[in-house]
Amino acid sequence: MSTPIDQPIAIVQPAAPIAVEPALNTPPASDPHAALKSELEQTRRSLATLTRDRQIARELFAHGALDLDIAGAVVEHDLAAKPEAEIPALIADLKRRKPTLFRRPASPEPTPTSRPSSTMSPRPAPAESERDRAARTAGASNSRTALLTYLRLRRQPAD
Repeated sequence: MSTPIDQPIAIVQPAAPIAVEPALNTPPASDPHAALKSELEQTRRSLATLTRDRQIARELFAHGALDLDIAGAVVEHDLAAKPEAEIPALIADLKRRKPTLFRRPASPEPTPTSRPSSTMSPRPAPAESERDRAARTAGASNSRTALLTYLRLRRQPAD
């Protein structure tokens, strides 16, 4: 199929140049230091956030939090609700509201009674054998003779 010669040829006009918009974060050209100032302000905000996060993590660790991530998220939420609140006060409040996020305080050791029960006589201390005395002497004196004495007694059958 051939095209007739008498048909006009369409001439394509070049498109208008596309206008490029400046980036939204770029400062106006009048202040050459504005970019540095905005970057400095962003760095300061980032540093303040990191410092606050570290303080929260330290306080949570000191209070015995079991899961620092979850407890930290709850403290962050509380801090967003009350920005003027102190972090230690928020953690103390969280510990009161949700004690399951924190370790329980260790229970005190049972103290031995000063006198034994009247139904049982106190257990006598086992008598120290000659072999035990020789072992203690050999360990304390670093004497070869004491060591050989202990080894000789160790080879003998126990009483």
